[in-house]
Amino acid sequence: MRRRATTRIAGLILGFGLAFAVQAAAQGGGDGGIPPGDIPEVLRARVGKPVTLLLRSGKEYGGTVAEVRGQSVVLKSLSGKEFYDALVRLDDVSAIEMRNR
Repeated sequence: MRRRATTRIAGLILGFGLAFAVQAAAQGGGDGGIPPGDIPEVLRARVGKPVTLLLRSGKEYGGTVAEVRGQSVVLKSLSGKEFYDALVRLDDVSAIEMRNR
């Protein structure tokens, strides 16, 4: 009787631990998620990776972050315009979309 109760308790503890580990990995592990910081820091962390910048005017620019300068960001290989690059002022960026998986 005691052995069954001990086995059940151990199983519950193991189950909760596994569920906690899966949730923690899904929220903050690996490359997924948005890195901490404001827009320039997030873009610096995404250099070489694709993003979509949503501007205050409503226009969107999608491409690969090439470099982040003092007041601007350079996007290479714009979506739909593969032979074009863009220089976007950081003050005009209102949101960043990025694929996590």
